[in-house]
Amino acid sequence: MSDECYDLSDSEADPLYNPSNSTSDSSEYEPPLPKQRRLKDNEDKNARMNLVVSESDSENSIDENCITNQVNNHSAEEIDESNSDGWGPVVGNFATFSLPVNLGIPENIAREVRQKNELAFYKLFLSDEVINMMVLQTNLYANQQIILRVTNESITKNSRLNAWVDTNANEIHMFIALVMWMGLDRKPSLKDYWRKNSLYVNNISKHMSRNRFELLLRMFYLANNEECPPNDCLHKIQSLIDILNSKFQRAMIPEENICIDETMIPFRGKLSFRQYLKGKRHKFGMKLFKICLAHGFTYRVKIYCGKEHVVGQPVAERIVLEMINPLLDNGRTLFVDNWYTSVDLAEKLQMRSTHLVGTLRKNRKKLPKSVINAKLKKGDIVARQNNKIVVMKWFDKRDVLILSTNHTDDMQDVYHREGPRRKPSAILDYNNAKSFVDTSDQMTAYSNALRKSMKWYLETPAENHFQHKLIEKKENGENGGSGSGNGGGGKW
Repeated sequence: MSDECYDLSDSEADPLYNPSNSTSDSSEYEPPLPKQRRLKDNEDKNARMNLVVSESDSENSIDENCITNQVNNHSAEEIDESNSDGWGPVVGNFATFSLPVNLGIPENIAREVRQKNELAFYKLFLSDEVINMMVLQTNLYANQQIILRVTNESITKNSRLNAWVDTNANEIHMFIALVMWMGLDRKPSLKDYWRKNSLYVNNISKHMSRNRFELLLRMFYLANNEECPPNDCLHKIQSLIDILNSKFQRAMIPEENICIDETMIPFRGKLSFRQYLKGKRHKFGMKLFKICLAHGFTYRVKIYCGKEHVVGQPVAERIVLEMINPLLDNGRTLFVDNWYTSVDLAEKLQMRSTHLVGTLRKNRKKLPKSVINAKLKKGDIVARQNNKIVVMKWFDKRDVLILSTNHTDDMQDVYHREGPRRKPSAILDYNNAKSFVDTSDQMTAYSNALRKSMKWYLETPAENHFQHKLIEKKENGENGGSGSGNGGGGKW
């Protein structure tokens, strides 16, 4: 599709690596030469050696021992690639960085919510600043629409706009509370919440009428359209995102391990930056980059709204450095999947006192060929270190490449339902940190408040169940199965 989510440029890949010559994920295989060809090559080599020796004897300038040493040294350099590319045995000796003293929930935030009810946590993020912005922009947009309809003489006698009155903070609080409650109590359609049938009966009508709720849903706004700059896809919601990000960062001081990954907000309507991820449960929608901490706390969010390539800097590297910028120089460890991981990113984070651990694509630049081309048996591991960076390959069900600036190739015993197993400590820490984003997505799925609407930042369009199944079958048939997406978000 034209709006494929990953726009990773070829500048991130090693031009010397050619996947077409590989027969497996672990190495490049060269078939052995026939016996006659090997004999002929040996004869040619001996002839060349005899020619060199005879010329040296005639000139009396070079002896046989010198020639033999030169040939042997050249062969050793070809066999031991670690001497030529700077990668050697793993010795550890990693850089040590100091973490901040006070981690977790700041004391002033803890005092605000200590011994209080759920409303205190709600107001910690949806404060009066956020609610007043919603009230102001909703009233402004409603008045703009009324003036526009009156000017164009398109407003009818029975239009709901005739019944509009400006909203206030209390009503917006009630509106948000109803939307959150609807995410917990799912019903087939929005009108069912106001039905008087015993199957749908509830007390929602005591708090807000259906006409008023639908009118607020129609006029709910977060920004002034008249101030929108050209080509700004996120103008309608950027102010709210900025406020929430600042409140997320104020409410928690991250501990050592943090994780960056992407997630999807399902959406199948028309949108210029709608993405397609074949490995996700919701294949179409809006892609979000998130920094998540332990227990699923979201520290920062960035919406991906199209091509973000900058000449001289890969997209994945720029996104990481932009999102993690407030957390640099504090000795933390960042866990990412193989779309982000590279040797260049690890070096830049090391300069900012930050460790990097992540799975790795074998066509990245500056990787040790002795690790990339190694053929391993199940449970085997091979590793090389260059300065403070370790690249290792471990064979489980298939080859797993991982880069770390904080782990050696040591193994740990883990208990599995099929019996005890040994895994690299880097893999165990990676699986634990990647669960941060999974936990965040899981908690979000419990109370999904998205509803069908004419606005892309409010709706998830209802679609025919059978049509949805047909689309999934067609996609699976074209791709040979559901697949695993980009292969970078899994656990090992």
